[in-house]
Amino acid sequence: MAGGLTLGLLAGCSASGRPEAASPTPKASSASPSATASASVSAPSPSVSSGVDACQLLDKATITALMGGTYTKFNQVEKVGLPGCEWSNDGSVLSVTSVPADQWAASMPSTVAMTRIAAKGNQEVLDRLDRTDALFTGAMTADQACAAFSTMIQWQGLAADEWRIVNYAPDLDNPTLVVASGCRGQRYSTVQLAKPVVAKSEDQTKAMFDALDAADAAGRG
Repeated sequence: MAGGLTLGLLAGCSASGRPEAASPTPKASSASPSATASASVSAPSPSVSSGVDACQLLDKATITALMGGTYTKFNQVEKVGLPGCEWSNDGSVLSVTSVPADQWAASMPSTVAMTRIAAKGNQEVLDRLDRTDALFTGAMTADQACAAFSTMIQWQGLAADEWRIVNYAPDLDNPTLVVASGCRGQRYSTVQLAKPVVAKSEDQTKAMFDALDAADAAGRG
């Protein structure tokens, strides 16, 4: 799960914009994900909590709305050291995690290594991974981790005051994956939806942002 949740962030290119406004369309490689929207931090950052059950981060109404119907099963998962939860039905998988940002930062070297394999020689993505490697060279505080996240989304063209982003993958024309991720107040959260066909729209982007905000709030307890 964690590799997929970070793939858009590591391998994507972005156009900045608010979820309620139309975003300009960037040029995107068909071999790498593309992001279409972000939202800036405008509210105070609440405190960090740990040990929250990942399967309680989203409510049933949010899960059902994102998946377009009922889900048949859910599982607690852990990959590259990050606890999360996955819900699935016929052809769709929804995943979520929300952890202290320093825990996310500690997982990044493994995630970068996984993404290098997925990049399959895409030099643009590999160059970005080299830069990411340089950000995560040692132990980080949670504040430092969120600063690194901010740097990563600025590489995708977003402003320095942005704290969250939505990426569509593998390209803007025919996405099958949409990922919302954010880091603020010492906490990193992310929501991923994989479907045979993902509708790239303002409504979809807003729904992902809303789910991300809910996971971020629930993760703080």
